[in-house]
Amino acid sequence: MIFGILEANDGSIWFGTMVDGVCRYDGKTITNFKSKEDQK
Repeated sequence: MIFGILEANDGSIWFGTMVDGVCRYDGKTITNFKSKEDQK
């Protein structure tokens, strides 16, 4: 579930999710950022 969407100054789109942490879409690739605790 996505709870927030933001377009950054560089044009990338950031998504805040309930399960998968924060994701960034740069126009080509989606990169997922999770806390170290979530990666266990």
